[in-house]
Amino acid sequence: MSLIQDAQRFPVTTVMIVGSIAAVLAEASGRSVEHLMLIPGLALSEPWRLVTCILPHGGAFHLLFNVYWIWMLGRLIESRMGSAATAVLTLLCAIAASGLEAAMMHSAVGLSGIVYGFAFYAYARGKHDPRFFGIIDARLIRFFLGWFFLCIALTQLGVLGVANAAHFGGGLMGFACGMRRRWVAPVVLGAVVAALALTPASPPAYSVRIQADRDLQDGQLEAAIRGYELLIEQGDQRAGTWKNYGIALQDAARLEEALEAWREAIAMDPRIFTPEQRRAIQAELELKDAAGAAAPVLGGGG
Repeated sequence: MSLIQDAQRFPVTTVMIVGSIAAVLAEASGRSVEHLMLIPGLALSEPWRLVTCILPHGGAFHLLFNVYWIWMLGRLIESRMGSAATAVLTLLCAIAASGLEAAMMHSAVGLSGIVYGFAFYAYARGKHDPRFFGIIDARLIRFFLGWFFLCIALTQLGVLGVANAAHFGGGLMGFACGMRRRWVAPVVLGAVVAALALTPASPPAYSVRIQADRDLQDGQLEAAIRGYELLIEQGDQRAGTWKNYGIALQDAARLEEALEAWREAIAMDPRIFTPEQRRAIQAELELKDAAGAAAPVLGGGG
């Protein structure tokens, strides 16, 4: 069967893949995909973000890995369930995966939560539905579990930033949907929605943050610095805010202030920098503390 015939036969699977590729290409060309992104605190007021955030990805490997597994698992599930039921499963897994990340005040991108949802759905369904016998065996489940714990380890070591809560949420929802007990999936969904309801709404400062990031990218350094300072005054204690504030200060040749901003960012989350950047910053901070001198250690704004 040709790819075109497969695309026509499995529209839900195809839409996810084509949409993800389009989002990645759009972002690579310089177009904004902010309207698709998951923003903690906006998940209930702008619920489409729980689903649209599955389309952007964090690089070529991330995209290729997810596209491969969505193509392999999605076709198998869609051929047995039909497109309408697969679409519902996809939405539920997306809500659980993204919702759990948002409830933890994290953001996330990519199809990984759906991949885990599909894998564990097929595994659970295969325990009682003959149509799903053998689709996912114990060896493949061990692979996904191993990958899950490896990603946690890589995240904790600061090697990669992985949305591990999305993997867990998607897999949990997929497993719940595949069980004989039909009440489990609504309970999982309700728990995610309740967790989201308990998270604080995004403050008006969100728009200030977006503008400050844009000003930094456009080289409007003084405007960016004012924006980040306003955010910090309003109580924004995100490591990313301090990191970008430091980059804006460095690009404006305010090097000592930049190092102090990066000191704050590292104290909040050392993983905000790569290990090499972190070592360089810490070395410069030691020199600054010892001799009152500083030098630039990072590239331009971004």
